[in-house]
Amino acid sequence: MNFNPSIVWDPKVKEYFGHAFGAKKLQRISESLCRPSLKTCLRVNTLNSAPQDVVQQLQQLFPGVQPYVHPVVSSAVIVPGRGELQPDYEQCGGREVVINRLAGEAVLKGAHVFSPGLLAASRGLAAGDAVAVTVALERRPGGWAGVNRGATLTQQLQAQLPGRLQLAVGVGRITEGRRGLFRQQQGLAVEMLSRVYDIPACNGVLRGQVMLQALPCIVAAQVLDPAPGSRVLDMCAAPGGKTSMLAQVMGNSGTLVALDRTAPKVQQVQSLAADWGADCITAMVADATQLYQQQQQQQLSGQPLRAGASSITESSSSSLSSLEGSSRSSSSSSGSSSSSINTTGSSWDSSIDLETLQSRTSSSSSSSSAGSAATLSPEVAAAVTAASFDSVLLDAPCSALGLRPRLLVDWTLPALQKLAAYQRALLHSAVHCLKPGGHLVYCTCTINPGENEEHVRYVLDRWPQMRLVQQPLLLGGPGLVGPGWLTAVEAQLVQRFDPVPGGGSSQEEDTMGFFIAKFKKTGSTTLTT
Repeated sequence: MNFNPSIVWDPKVKEYFGHAFGAKKLQRISESLCRPSLKTCLRVNTLNSAPQDVVQQLQQLFPGVQPYVHPVVSSAVIVPGRGELQPDYEQCGGREVVINRLAGEAVLKGAHVFSPGLLAASRGLAAGDAVAVTVALERRPGGWAGVNRGATLTQQLQAQLPGRLQLAVGVGRITEGRRGLFRQQQGLAVEMLSRVYDIPACNGVLRGQVMLQALPCIVAAQVLDPAPGSRVLDMCAAPGGKTSMLAQVMGNSGTLVALDRTAPKVQQVQSLAADWGADCITAMVADATQLYQQQQQQQLSGQPLRAGASSITESSSSSLSSLEGSSRSSSSSSGSSSSSINTTGSSWDSSIDLETLQSRTSSSSSSSSAGSAATLSPEVAAAVTAASFDSVLLDAPCSALGLRPRLLVDWTLPALQKLAAYQRALLHSAVHCLKPGGHLVYCTCTINPGENEEHVRYVLDRWPQMRLVQQPLLLGGPGLVGPGWLTAVEAQLVQRFDPVPGGGSSQEEDTMGFFIAKFKKTGSTTLTT
């Protein structure tokens, strides 16, 4: 048994990423994504706590671990882990428990195994037995892993699950005999004794004083650097980590409007804001793609969008059609945005996909009874108007192909292209919400250049009033250079964190995959663009 996984990509996605990164780097990325970072990052609530005091408290919680304040990001405390380790599987005497992928990814981050994660187990297990813990991957995320819950791990079943032998995540002690393990539906099932990665489990510690947040996420909020007393918009705010960081940077002074698509997500933001005492935050339910249409209607009528106004799927097809058309014409006139990856042999199509935008919004609208934003409320329409914000953060919904650990990925190239089209609709809203002289930070937690450099190219080519600016905090590496992406000069103005050794700067090599671009709006934009 060992731990030797690597992401298996869809063939077209692999081809596309191979052109972007090269075969050797893509292989390193594919292996790194399956493994956790050894630097767990906690953001300190500097509104009520000092980072060095937090370090002392963490030392008491995790004896033998040496947390430290990040040398550049003073609000971040790093809790180091260890790995890759070699658990002693021989002590298990052939006894084994098979768990699902989500449970396996949690174990890699320091968790124990709970009942919902169990799939199969050896015969004759008794409470207290030491067992090898292996992972069975489903064919597709959320699908069947080839084994029914409660199955006995016979020789025949073992032969049907050969991949689990490359996904041994550690040794644990079972809390019940075999029958009891599968009878209970919740609670601790396997207490982990040793793992391939020894990562301190920091989730929920020192509530109100710290929160788990990846270092690049903290950097993104600091890069925006909103001034105290300013008006700031966080367009896709849940669960609220970056929102609360922005409130910190603002000194909890000013107006911070935080939007997300559903009431439960907005409640997450409100809960975190309450925990952190960030009362400058106003969280509201809204689909940020609709801001563009709302602002157009305001311009035409001089009135805010009325309650119950038509959604994007009902009356906005004309404006979206013009958006799509001008996207294509802008791309072709610049010679660099549309289908730009074709120059490197791939088939990426970066144009706005109207049908995708409509179907996605229609899908969200159908769930409006559960609290989704089918239309913009009068409150949102009044609070979020064109050219009214000093700073805008667009942490766009993305493919999350930078999150670690991730043992399975099933993105296809068409699905990634459709997601990029949705992100572009958000960018239209972001640009038009920003005041002249204001700043926009666009960021994602994906390695995909079609969601990163492609969008930077699009913004620069479409709006001459938007320009890249130097970021005040640089821990990542440069962006990708090439047709449809960035020039060598532009690449130095963004920061890309790739989840491989050397994927960031010399200081930061063990992070998630992430991308940050910062723009300044130098003049007014019209709502016809």
